[in-house]
Amino acid sequence: MVDERPHSLRSLAARLSVVLRWPFVAYAPAYFATRTTQSIIDELVELYRTYGFIAFMFYDDELNVSKTMVELMNAIANKQQELGVQWRLRGFIKAELFTESQAAAMYRAGFRQIIGGFRNRAPLGYSKTSKSALTP
Repeated sequence: MVDERPHSLRSLAARLSVVLRWPFVAYAPAYFATRTTQSIIDELVELYRTYGFIAFMFYDDELNVSKTMVELMNAIANKQQELGVQWRLRGFIKAELFTESQAAAMYRAGFRQIIGGFRNRAPLGYSKTSKSALTP
């Protein structure tokens, strides 16, 4: 089944990983709850059924940092098949952690655009942002 509705884009934050408390992030609380796969699926379905959205931009810093990312992508793909719809998704990934299995799962889920980022490990950059170079 092909969805004839316009491809209105809706932004959402999956919150798969924890936000660190950096001084330059004004909204970062001391505690930041992550979301379950089911709560994200429920939001996508609600936005689709209620408003007809079929394109979603995930505004998480890096979707693939979370160990549950592939699980989420598989659940999104399964839900689309169940609903008979094709969603179009895009979002951010951490390039140095990106794997072929993540890419395949994201494609199955409907990702056709990703934005990749690399960490600058220069000491000056970390001292200015109060970050550490402790990346996996």
